[in-house]
Amino acid sequence: MLTAAGAPFAVVRGEGGALEYASGPRTLREFVETVWAFGERPFLIAESGTYSYAEFFAASCALARRLTDVYGLRPGDRAVIGMRNHPEWQVAFWAAQLASLVAVPLNAWWTAEEFAYALDDCAPRVLLVDGERLERVAGWAAAHGVRGMVCHHAGGLPDGFERFDDLPELTSPDPAAGPPDVDVPPDADATIMYTSGTTGRPKVRIAGADGSPLADGEVGELWLRGQSLVRGYWNDPAATQLAFQGGWFRTGDLATLRDGRVGIVDRIKDMVIRGGENVYCVEVEGVLHDHPAVLDAAVVGVPHPVLGEEVGAVVQVRGGSGVSADALRAHVGAVLAGFKVPAHVVLREEALPRNATGKVLKRELRGVFPTPPLP
Repeated sequence: MLTAAGAPFAVVRGEGGALEYASGPRTLREFVETVWAFGERPFLIAESGTYSYAEFFAASCALARRLTDVYGLRPGDRAVIGMRNHPEWQVAFWAAQLASLVAVPLNAWWTAEEFAYALDDCAPRVLLVDGERLERVAGWAAAHGVRGMVCHHAGGLPDGFERFDDLPELTSPDPAAGPPDVDVPPDADATIMYTSGTTGRPKVRIAGADGSPLADGEVGELWLRGQSLVRGYWNDPAATQLAFQGGWFRTGDLATLRDGRVGIVDRIKDMVIRGGENVYCVEVEGVLHDHPAVLDAAVVGVPHPVLGEEVGAVVQVRGGSGVSADALRAHVGAVLAGFKVPAHVVLREEALPRNATGKVLKRELRGVFPTPPLP
């Protein structure tokens, strides 16, 4: 879809040096409109059946019209999508593009509290969810007067929600009706992502604290720029200003660049600075994981009145292993320099707290260490 039908393939360099496909669709609406030409060819194969391009386009147009004509949504309004990988997910996302809405896909594994955070942040006008997610968002929707639609749900509906399957225009859409008459500018926002990902071939810089490039092999912050770079953080201008500088995105990752290959060392916020020495938490965690009694480990900085920080480790151990904190410190000390050995080790048999994507919630672990006395 890099070239519109009947147009020549052309690549030009736009502002900031980014490559642009001159003959490509100007917007995601134009992109999805081109699929109509594929007619009855298979578009999506799911457990429930095979959907053609024509069926997909008709369903997306029907939902887009309902969102604009019945729900009263206008360009720029946010439409949250919270569901598993059902065919309706695709229909919902592309319906948002046809209506010039901002699609906000949310992680289907999230808890009600995690959904509430994102919903408060993006302030959607409509919620498009499946039955499994309905209970997690219904309370927020009722409190904020936001309507919604639900698929794959046979139970009762909270006020303000309707079922996809109860709407004939969605279950048997008119293939000739087309999308709503909405203008979609080329620079209109298309989506807000609360998960990260990059495509294409971005440029890379390993930068020092002042932003200047570092030599090959030196550890610094990983900066990225490229064609697919996001504009910024939604509803957070301070974070956007901090992370985006001169067309570059500061990832917050510590990395090295050797012969064109990037190696991730750690997260900057996870690095412990102990008396002027940098301790990369992931390095210490790796050594702890090598111990046979260790199931999981997380390393954080513990405030110290003189050194600034000390190394602290929260370790999930195998039940009945009998391993001690001193034994684990000795294990680390046999591999790493003395300043990297955890001064504080907390042993536990319960799993470490993690978010929906499996990342350890280190902010919840910092409170298990003692508060140091004032100097």
